[in-house]
Amino acid sequence: MKYVLTLLIFFHPHFISSQTITICGASFPPSTIVENGELTKGYSIELIAEAFSRLQLEYKLLVLPWSRCLKQVQTNDIDAVIDTSTHNQPIITGDLAISYNQLAIYVRKDFYEDTYSAGSLKNQLMGVPRGYTSYLKIAKKHEWKTFEADNEENMFIMLKKGRFDYVFADTSTALKVASKVNVAVKSLKPVVTSEAYYLGFSPDNRKLAAAFDQVLAQMIKDGAMDSIYSRYLPYSYTEIKKINTALSLEND
Repeated sequence: MKYVLTLLIFFHPHFISSQTITICGASFPPSTIVENGELTKGYSIELIAEAFSRLQLEYKLLVLPWSRCLKQVQTNDIDAVIDTSTHNQPIITGDLAISYNQLAIYVRKDFYEDTYSAGSLKNQLMGVPRGYTSYLKIAKKHEWKTFEADNEENMFIMLKKGRFDYVFADTSTALKVASKVNVAVKSLKPVVTSEAYYLGFSPDNRKLAAAFDQVLAQMIKDGAMDSIYSRYLPYSYTEIKKINTALSLEND
């Protein structure tokens, strides 16, 4: 009851507009899935629906190119973006992620290397998808040279053609994207890192960001997050959060 009263006070008209909240995103299966130009399903789509239902707020989803989506949230033209990292200031993120993705180095399937070693890739050219700020931050940390491809499909096509020997990609989508463009690839072991992604809010929506974080905490506690995740992945939200924490400690 205390939690409900807190939210009712928090969302008094004095604190937030009653207008529909606009949220943009791109196709990042299985987190966000686009069908016929609309964001229709995915674990992030479902958990946002549950959270906004609990907040008793209306919202609408827009599919936009990733860089444009980020830009319009940064400038307060759109209220929130699905699956942003913490590197896209002034976008506001809470303490609780909505998605955790493992990132790995991929090479052509017949490539001679099988093991990932950050040191051995120093100054090597690495393909990355354009606009993925967190990928570039990691590349800079490891002193990789980078080439930004227009999208993941183009990145894997360029890998096949030998434009570069390494690409940096999300393990949840890499094999599917590579297969779609007929590129046989393998990942180097172990993975490089596990990244946390958030529902990021525009600078003017700081109060909404805090309230959304409170609802996520409740959904984690009552098992709703685990239930939603398990419909799309072979593990729960709680399990992947533990994996992310362990990998983060290893990389510190």
